[in-house]
Amino acid sequence: MSTCLDCYGVNTIEPCAEVGCLSTTYGKCVTYSGTGLYCSLGPIKTFTFSGTAVSIATPVTLVLAATGGSGSGATFSITRGPSSTSYTVSIVNFGSGYSVGDTLTVAGASLGGTTPANNLSLVVTTLAALIDSTYTLDDAVKNLHERLCSLTPSGLLYSGFNYSCLRVGGNIESVGTVITTAQQFTEAASAAICGLNTRLKAVETPTFTVPGCVTGLTSGTSTLGAILTAYGSKICAIASGSGGITITGVSIPGGCSMTTIPLSTDSIGTWLNWIVSNMCSITGGLTSALTTTNSNVANINTFLGSLTKFNNSANCLTAIGGTSADSVNATIILLTTKVCSTDTIVTAIPSYIKNDSVALSWVGCFGSAPYSYTNTATTIQTQLQRIVSVLNLEKTAYSGDFVVTTAGCGSKVVSLAAGAAFSCASLAACSIDALGDVVITTPANPHVLYYNGTNWVNKNINALVTVTSADSSIVVTTVTTAGNVNIDLSVTGTSATRYTFTANTVTGASNGSSPLFPATPGSGYLMGIVYGKMVTLNGNIRLTSTGTFSTTSGASLAIATAPPALRPVSTVYFYARVFKRATAPYTEPDGSFDAMVSLDAAGVLSIISYPTYPAGSLSLVTAGQSIEIVFGGHSYTILP
Repeated sequence: MSTCLDCYGVNTIEPCAEVGCLSTTYGKCVTYSGTGLYCSLGPIKTFTFSGTAVSIATPVTLVLAATGGSGSGATFSITRGPSSTSYTVSIVNFGSGYSVGDTLTVAGASLGGTTPANNLSLVVTTLAALIDSTYTLDDAVKNLHERLCSLTPSGLLYSGFNYSCLRVGGNIESVGTVITTAQQFTEAASAAICGLNTRLKAVETPTFTVPGCVTGLTSGTSTLGAILTAYGSKICAIASGSGGITITGVSIPGGCSMTTIPLSTDSIGTWLNWIVSNMCSITGGLTSALTTTNSNVANINTFLGSLTKFNNSANCLTAIGGTSADSVNATIILLTTKVCSTDTIVTAIPSYIKNDSVALSWVGCFGSAPYSYTNTATTIQTQLQRIVSVLNLEKTAYSGDFVVTTAGCGSKVVSLAAGAAFSCASLAACSIDALGDVVITTPANPHVLYYNGTNWVNKNINALVTVTSADSSIVVTTVTTAGNVNIDLSVTGTSATRYTFTANTVTGASNGSSPLFPATPGSGYLMGIVYGKMVTLNGNIRLTSTGTFSTTSGASLAIATAPPALRPVSTVYFYARVFKRATAPYTEPDGSFDAMVSLDAAGVLSIISYPTYPAGSLSLVTAGQSIEIVFGGHSYTILP
């Protein structure tokens, strides 16, 4: 047996298994001496990094999150400068869920450079240990406890696994006791799986009696798949006729006649007898029909070859001697005589009538609309109809402006009626809109005529004159005055316009203005005055500490937002002096430092303090302390 000493090496406790060896005081003295114990995923402990920084004279430190890898939450403190292209990196938040070999990235654009040229790349080399070699027994127990408690809301209390089908010992549903420990849960799950295996084996290899006609199966050994396969093969053999069902006792009737349909419970032999009887009955019926048909055909043959008479006295054959007692032969002779006689008559008809097709020479305009007649032969009726149509279209009607008289042979004499002659006075009642290429719509003063590519139309003369200016400061206004085109040119920006900035939320400080700057004119807060394309800034921004407020040398702090009318097309910069004041009542400033102020195209006004203030930064730890940024005479242009 080994012995245990307390933390002071005085009292000896034997054996070590006694509770005294595990007292709180003793646990603080025992350290873990093995190698670190890690999870496959966890917080980052060590890492390597690489990347090219943009060299700057004054160092800048940023705390940024990295992307990539299997985990999340890791942040790093990254410094660039002074006058170096290397980064200096330390870890701020170790994150969680990372694995060794993960590659993380911080974009170069977030580090004052460009992406990917100035990217910072980090590779995880080790993870934080679950139990480290520096842990005391108390540390190890505490860490294990926290890890176990994170597994379930109640640590290793397995009452949450109280499913209706799972109990201690793996008993069936609702039998057994509730699971409360990890061991009980594991044993119950294992027993349930084994019980399921036993049931599946009973299904897979069922106990059955193998019939004599099925071979290759063994009761209690053959699987369910083998049984189904063997039975399937047997059924297929029966269906194919090999060794299939044999029907006996079917008799063939001597004579065929339709019988009454058998009952559904009758034997196969009865049904086959019924089928054979029906087939014989059908065969008998067909034979009888064929016999009748043959008799009819014989009668037709006899009729056509006999002296049976046709009544030719009731049709056109009477003209050539047909009678009611003519035979088929005599009728054919009469028909032949009739055809020949008709042919003689037709032959004697002139060809232009017999063919009923005449070609007329439709020349000139008759080959196009409205006639469109071609010089091809067509029926006499069609040609005559065409002539009538031409004559009909050639009829002429005259208006009251003409006088028609009849001359010799029915010819017409047409002359102009009195008063129909044209004179200048005839235009007095006409409108210009009556001209073919003039379209007038609601004319009014000062409308004029202009050609739109199709017609002459009326339009306001002011609408036809367009005056523009390339200088956006000049406003062109068209004034509608009857009979004139009036253009008003006004130059904008000849008067100044005041706009006030909007204060941004600043962590640790309220954002306002000093009471030394009156609310009128303006608001006391920083404002801009626009005159044409120039902007002049005036006013004050005061940041008052609400507890603890600080600025970092070289770091940009957004403090206000400019309205759209004051925003430049690109970032402009100003030199500013910042004054530090104690709490009220306000006295003379007790310190000041230089700062750069920038205003970008989005309207964000930021301050960047220089390292002239003690320790390169400013910290206000007392509520009410403030810094004031005074603007006056700062100007810039908003020209593109």
